[in-house]
Amino acid sequence: MREKVKIYFTKDSNNFAGAVKDFQIEKLQKKVQLEFSHAYKKFLLLYGGAGIKDLLICGLRYIYGMGKDFDTLDKNTAHYKKDNFFGTKEWYIPSDDGFGNPIGVDKEGKVWMSDHDFLNVTLLANDFEEFLCKVYLEDYIDAIYAYDWQEGKYDE
Repeated sequence: MREKVKIYFTKDSNNFAGAVKDFQIEKLQKKVQLEFSHAYKKFLLLYGGAGIKDLLICGLRYIYGMGKDFDTLDKNTAHYKKDNFFGTKEWYIPSDDGFGNPIGVDKEGKVWMSDHDFLNVTLLANDFEEFLCKVYLEDYIDAIYAYDWQEGKYDE
């Protein structure tokens, strides 16, 4: 599975913001006051930010398609923290689901989504690399909605 993602990343380099340096990552960590997981640091070092399939993933640099207000991780994280989104207090937030629900990474490196309508969080992946694989394979969508379907939130 991860080989497919590496091939995608290699073939479609126009969707990446550009590699960054360690000192830039350290500066960003201080700005958001959170330690990044090894997998997210690796992503930043290699790509700086990305558009993968329909999901934009913030880093340190702008990539086409990102709004200027939320084009970097620090801006995106600050936006969701300012509005006190459920469960996000200890997360850095590199993305959202396109419907205003933040996708964040916790202290252990696990990737979660906070649902602002139902005030719950859903585990999307056990680490950031797994999350990238799921985004590429579009498996993360199933994880987002699995909880809600089980709870009957879409029953009519």
